[in-house]
This record gives sequence, C-alpha cells and structure tokens, in this order.
Amino acid sequence: MAEASWPFYGVETNETQFSKWARAMAFSGINEGLALTPGTGMQVVIGIGSGLVRGVYYENTTAKTLTVGAAPASGTRLDAVILRLDQTANTITAAIKAGTANTSGGSLPSLTQNETTWELLIGTVTVAAGTAAVASGHINALKPSTGLRAYPYETAKRPTPSEEVALGVDTTQKSIELWIAGAWQELTTLANMSGTLAVAKGGTGATSATQARTNLGAAATTHTHTWAQVTTGKPTEFPPEAHNHSAADITSGVLAVARGGTGESNVKAALQALGIFVQPTAPAHKKGRVWIPGTAPD
Repeated sequence: MAEASWPFYGVETNETQFSKWARAMAFSGINEGLALTPGTGMQVVIGIGSGLVRGVYYENTTAKTLTVGAAPASGTRLDAVILRLDQTANTITAAIKAGTANTSGGSLPSLTQNETTWELLIGTVTVAAGTAAVASGHINALKPSTGLRAYPYETAKRPTPSEEVALGVDTTQKSIELWIAGAWQELTTLANMSGTLAVAKGGTGATSATQARTNLGAAATTHTHTWAQVTTGKPTEFPPEAHNHSAADITSGVLAVARGGTGESNVKAALQALGIFVQPTAPAHKKGRVWIPGTAPD
C-alpha cells in the first residue's frame, strides 16, 4: 500500500500504527519522576514516574532496584540506564546495560533501536575498578524530556507542572519562563526584546553612535581638542581614560618641524634642521700672528 492513514472510526488501528501516531506528538523521554538513586551495594533504584518510548507509555508505580555488574579488574566502565521497549513482548522495562571498561572513563554500550526493540538512555553509572557500592556521585541522571509543554498563565496563577521541564508564557508580565528544578525561571520579557538595551544589560543605552560613546565613556576615532584642553587636561574635556594619553604626554618630547617645531632638542641641531647655516667647528688661526685692523696684512 503506497498511502495509509489512521485512526478512523470503525477501522482497526494496530500497535505499530498507534506508536507512529503517538511518537509524532511527543519525543521519547521522561514525563515525570523516574529519579535514579543509589541502592544497596552495586544497585541503582529507579523511582516512581512515567515516560514515553516511541509513542508507548511507561509507568512505574513502585521503586524498582536495578543491579549493576561487578566492578572491572582495571580501568573504568560506563554503564547505561535504559528504558527498553520490546514490541514483541509488549513491554517497557528499566534495565542496566553494561558498557566497556577502559582508562579513559569507559565507553557506553551501543543501544538497540529498531521497529521491534527501542532502548532509551535515561542515565549513566560510572564504575571504577575496586568499586564495591554505587554512590550518588557515580550516577548521572540525564532526564531526557518528552518535549516542553507550554503553559499560558497570569503571574498570580502560575501552575506547578508535573514535568521535569516545561515552558511558560506569563501573560501579565509578557515574559517567557522555564520550569526547571521545581521553579519558574524568567528567560526574557517583551521589554527586553524591544527598545534600547541598557548599559547595565550589556547594551549602550543609546540609538546613536554619539550618545553610545558618551554613555560608554569612549571617544570617536577622529576628534580634535583645543590647545587649552590639552595643556590644562580638564577631566571632563580631555579624559585620559578615554584617550589613553594625558596633557603631559603631548606637551613633553620633541615637536617635529612638520608640526611647527624644530625636531631637535639642542640649539645647533635645531638651527641646522631649519636650514640656518651653522659652522660645525670654530675656524682655525695661525699661531703667533695677529692682524690689527687698519694695518697692511703680511
């Protein structure tokens, strides 16, 4: 049959068809509960709760004990805590599936996932060599969700979802909230999604470059100052923190010829730099002979 559709009144819908229909409505995961805690010795306890595996509902009404295999002789093993859907046996059961030990923290086992058997990973157990009892630190509860159900509500009427994680829309505050760890956490508000983002929230608090620079205490890439501003170094007019220099930095040093100076720091070199002739050494004189003005030279 090239085309098929279901369910219809008076037409039988089989297990596989129902699974396909239901899995399109929600992801495989935990609906509520199913906490993983240490048992006695090499045991993990899965608590009361429910979940969904490939569209088939799972419910555990009594805490169930799962046995972890003996610790490896060396290295560390990483075991998988799974919900296993067996559509031949018409069951979903919780189980521990042993991983492979190595010196890098262990490797998880491969999961069987086909139209007959589907294994859903809900947690891991780390088992190091010499481990004689599972502790809380060995268990990592992954808590995969069946999806985020959205709850619209007024602030004064916030619900308490049964799910581990849920999404909320507060119609009073115009905010989006996340239900996690037993409490509602605000993600964002309509006010934060529009308008100008304040400096305190990582924005500039402005809608123009000029005002943004002012709010952030920054200067434009190209700007000018009067000589009075430079030499007085007024904090409000010439802030060193905004320019990374001070009046002393600019008024000290040698001013180049191109900027109206001499480019030198001594008189002779300054005159030469300006093209004024200066004899580099004193003229030579003949010893013992002096010419007196008004007389004939020798």
